[in-house]
Amino acid sequence: MTRTDDPRTFLERALTAMKSSATTCEIRPDDRRGPADGMSPSTEGPNWTVRPYLHAREIRVGWTEGLLMNGDGTPCNGGLWHPDTEYNRLLLLLTVAEGQRLFGLMTHWLEERDA
Repeated sequence: MTRTDDPRTFLERALTAMKSSATTCEIRPDDRRGPADGMSPSTEGPNWTVRPYLHAREIRVGWTEGLLMNGDGTPCNGGLWHPDTEYNRLLLLLTVAEGQRLFGLMTHWLEERDA
C-alpha cells in the first residue's frame, strides 16, 4: 500500500525498507538479454535484477531420515533454510526432482516455515 503523504520517492522508500531487519534483497543477473545475432557475446555489462522482499517464509529441501548423513556420521533429514523467493523456489524444486529421480519417489520434498 502506498501512502500519498510520504514525501520520499519510491526509490527512497524501497531503500529504507531494504535496510530493515525484516527485509532483504534477491539479486541475480538478468540472463534474459542475449546477443542479437545469437553468436557473439554482448559488449555491455550484465543487467541485474534487484527485488526487495519480506522474510515472511523460508523453504528447504527435506528428505527421508537416514538417506543422507552429516560429515560426522549423524543422520540429516533436511538442507539449509533459504528465503522463499521465486528464484530459490525454482532451484529447490529442481533439487527435489533430482533427489526423487536418484533415490525414488517420496524421498525428497520441499518444506516451508514462517521466518
